[in-house]
Amino acid sequence: MKKVSFIFLLTIMLLLLPTSASALAEWKTLKTEYFTVFYQPGFEKQAKEVLQTLESHRPEVEKLTGNRRFHLPVVINDLGIMANGLASASFNWVQLFWYPPEAGLIGTVEDWNTLVAVHEYTHILQMTNVGKGPQVLCRLFGNILSPNASIPGWMIEGITVYSESRLWDYQGRLNDGKYDAYIGARVADGRFPSIVDATFGPHEFQLEGIYTFGGVFFNYLATEYGEEKLTEFFNIRGSSWASLDRSAVKVFGKPFPELWEEWEACETERFKDFYIDGEQITRAGWSMGDPVIVEGSDGVGKLYYKTTKPVKTGAGDDGYFIEIMERNLSTQV
Repeated sequence: MKKVSFIFLLTIMLLLLPTSASALAEWKTLKTEYFTVFYQPGFEKQAKEVLQTLESHRPEVEKLTGNRRFHLPVVINDLGIMANGLASASFNWVQLFWYPPEAGLIGTVEDWNTLVAVHEYTHILQMTNVGKGPQVLCRLFGNILSPNASIPGWMIEGITVYSESRLWDYQGRLNDGKYDAYIGARVADGRFPSIVDATFGPHEFQLEGIYTFGGVFFNYLATEYGEEKLTEFFNIRGSSWASLDRSAVKVFGKPFPELWEEWEACETERFKDFYIDGEQITRAGWSMGDPVIVEGSDGVGKLYYKTTKPVKTGAGDDGYFIEIMERNLSTQV
């Protein structure tokens, strides 16, 4: 029986092999000195747009991160309606999912391909910025040993959110207003996020603190101390595995906890008159959307909407619980 099963599986694999080989052979490339873009037939337009974007903004991203790469593999991927991007310092590649996100998911997006390309390219250059000392080990064992890859998530995402936002006026998460409004709401509620919140990411709205807190904090550092200090920090960090605070003191004159307190004082003053407009009618928290009002046969209007709540199922693991809710507009129940 086992022999029959093995032969059956082997036959299936052999039958699929030509299909797999054909799919691999269909990949095409566009190349420059700095990038090699891989794409499948039908995605040449996206590939050209991504390559043009990367070449156009490459000098600015290099200047910000203090780093440069040659022949970086960039893959245009089609995963259906999933919108995302990936950057791997260890494997030295970028993957871009071409399908754009739904409106408002990650702020204002004028052109998804340009935004995600700059974001992920910033990741690669920042994480692979390696100085002379660590460079020897990185050449032997890979960029997994890069000091700039071993930093908190709010630093890794903070510099990329800042990078994507500095190139356009109406694109990038810092230009959207959502992040500022969220920080303002935290100030008004007396719950300004601590550096511990940003580092360890508690299971609370909006589950993207490393982007929000990191992005707005890096924007503060660039405004207060100068953008060149961000570059200097990653250059110094890339040359040493010493503590992050030691690198911060060399660049900013203060460790990160003190810089974070400065940022809190700045935001507290900026949002001292901030208030949340409107009346809160639900207290379930998390996300609500897709509202529809329907008038019943009795003439009473009812509001239907969707709630989405992440549920923590274990350490570093969670899922999403989605419900369709009904609310009587007369009784508000």
